[in-house]
Amino acid sequence: MKTGLKGAALALTLALAVTPALYAQSGQQQAQQRQLAQLQEMQQRMNRIMEQTHHLNQQLAQHMQQQQSQSMNQHRELQQMGESLDQMAQHMNRLMEHSRNMIRDEAFVRDREMQREMERLREHMNEMADQMENTLQIMERIQRRLNQPAGE
Repeated sequence: MKTGLKGAALALTLALAVTPALYAQSGQQQAQQRQLAQLQEMQQRMNRIMEQTHHLNQQLAQHMQQQQSQSMNQHRELQQMGESLDQMAQHMNRLMEHSRNMIRDEAFVRDREMQREMERLREHMNEMADQMENTLQIMERIQRRLNQPAGE
């Protein structure tokens, strides 16, 4: 029994001596596990942030492309409107040249009714020229607006 008691005492002594080391090791492992879990959680957060920012950047890039595309389309349309207005001005110039030629004709000078009609035509062409100038001014304002950065 003495040996049994000595063995039990020795086992108890060993247990008491090893237990703090085990507890210390267990506490260190727990701290390490906690730190690893926290790092893993932070990595998951960073992964979500990366996914969200990647998605945001894709949306911004797409939006910028759409804006550029839309802006290009608007500039193209405005340019075509300008070309049409230029063609109208060229046609108006030819119309005015023909009108001047008619006014120079001797038959025109003798016909009072023709002179009145030509005067009405001249007034109408003058109104058309005013409208075309107004149209051009509006188009110039549109062009300036298109060239401004967004949000102004």
